[in-house]
Amino acid sequence: MSPLAAVLANAAASALLVTLVGAVFLVVALLGPFGLVLLGLLTLVVCVRVQLGELAPAWATLATPPRLDRRDPPERQASVLAERAEREGQLCFYRRTGLGLLAAGILGTAATRRRPTGQRPTGQPSAGQPPIDQPPIGQRRSG
Repeated sequence: MSPLAAVLANAAASALLVTLVGAVFLVVALLGPFGLVLLGLLTLVVCVRVQLGELAPAWATLATPPRLDRRDPPERQASVLAERAEREGQLCFYRRTGLGLLAAGILGTAATRRRPTGQRPTGQPSAGQPPIDQPPIGQRRSG
């Protein structure tokens, strides 16, 4: 790969990553913590499909020979296993990311469900109400 092509590939990958992060923020802004649950599940489904697709493509088991055959020479078997181990390491990162998103979404959903609707965190009055430590305006004492 030429240096220019490598730079363009890096730029495209960076642009895609920034776009995906923006999409994550948009989904979380629209759906709240449940959006994180959906994104985590989607990430895990994609990882499982990629991992299973490497072993035996479900769409063409007869047309596609298996990547690893017992009759293959040992060098080919070693190279196929090395490729598989490399991909497995990459998938492990994405699988952990999906699990992290799923856990954060579940914890966030549980935290928002524990607080009754309309109740603000302590120390923050609702709009139009005096602060908690001060009496209402008509009942203030002068002196």
